[in-house]
Amino acid sequence: MLRNQIRSIIFSFVNYEKNYQNTNVFLLLNNYCNYIRLINIDKNVNIIRRIYLKMFILILWSSRFLYLYFIGIDRSFEWRVVNFDWINMAKIDNMLNLYLASFGLLLAYYTYIIYFHNNTRATQLIFRILINGDLGFFIREKSSSSSSINEQIVNVDQRQKFVRQIRLWLNVYYQIFHSLYLVTYMLAIIAEIQVMNFFMKNGYFSTCSGIIGIITQSVHLIFVVIGSIISLDILFLFGSCFLSITMISFTKFEQIKKKCLKQNQKSKIMTKKIMNEIRNRTIQMLILTKSVDGTYGVLMFLFILTNGPMNAYLTMIISIRTISFAERLLQQATAINQWSYIFVFHYIAIRFGHYLHLPSKYLINHYYEYSYSNRKINFRNRLQFSDWLEKFHTKKRYGLTYGRTNLITMATFFQFILFYAKFMMISYKLMDK
Repeated sequence: MLRNQIRSIIFSFVNYEKNYQNTNVFLLLNNYCNYIRLINIDKNVNIIRRIYLKMFILILWSSRFLYLYFIGIDRSFEWRVVNFDWINMAKIDNMLNLYLASFGLLLAYYTYIIYFHNNTRATQLIFRILINGDLGFFIREKSSSSSSINEQIVNVDQRQKFVRQIRLWLNVYYQIFHSLYLVTYMLAIIAEIQVMNFFMKNGYFSTCSGIIGIITQSVHLIFVVIGSIISLDILFLFGSCFLSITMISFTKFEQIKKKCLKQNQKSKIMTKKIMNEIRNRTIQMLILTKSVDGTYGVLMFLFILTNGPMNAYLTMIISIRTISFAERLLQQATAINQWSYIFVFHYIAIRFGHYLHLPSKYLINHYYEYSYSNRKINFRNRLQFSDWLEKFHTKKRYGLTYGRTNLITMATFFQFILFYAKFMMISYKLMDK
């Protein structure tokens, strides 16, 4: 049976493109696209109420953890079982309750932004390419008449290959999140079995107050599971959209880069047509980057703002405290997951800035050759090129930012590392008290 399951998973990855519109990841994105339209264009009241209900559940979910952070630490083990304070039940650091409370509030804000303020250029581009199959955003390589038939077929299918690769990685991302759903259900079942065993040993089923305690615990468990599933849904939507627009943007950036290098190999003389095309495509990507920074960049910055200090605290716990193997495994997995998101976001942001300014550097190197070979160029075109090059060749660079404040560069990443080290020292002082 296990062998057949493994074979089915491998088969789904190999043949995902043939049945892409029937896969769960496509259906989720398609439903999200419909929700965006129903909320922002049609103003569907039922859908809007459903989203507000999700936000309300997440706020209650985070309030519950906040309540347990302040109240649960001094309570008896029996009280913790009835109120399903699994963090203190497992003798994990109570600070995790505070982290989950803040993370739940962050996800409630994520829900509001993702559904009510995400009908942007970047999101519409994701829907156009991945759902509607529109390939017009990518540059189509023009094959010469002397090219062989096989080369022409490769050029025609190049854009479709880009879309297939993006869909493949999205499918991998979905499979990872699907495993997290399964882990959530498994942990809930294991916890409930242990709790019921505790209730049976202590005679809860034989008294009226004990049955009320069992019902209370079951309600708490169901509420925690519902809040966790909604949290995973929101994280999946955000992650899949951010991953999609990143791969789409980087693919287009690479096409522009190759076009510059290809032109450089063919001829050292720049033409007005080539310069206009590179300039217009770079401006198009600058507008797209601004759209990405306005939504996904801000949300990722808030993720870092919430998870950075907690990651430093977990790192210090793992380093200096003597804890059980299960607690160490849980905290290491959480810390690695947080740090991977933080590092990947910084890497993506730095690459955005690099790609945006690469064409301008190339055109600056060839601007003199272009001007010399086109002495009769009119003043208007010359002024346009000079103004564009001046805006890109400046200390005020473009790219993704920390919540629309400072541009993310390698220097700011090292500054973040210094702040991270300071949080580690603060965490050490808190634990040393």
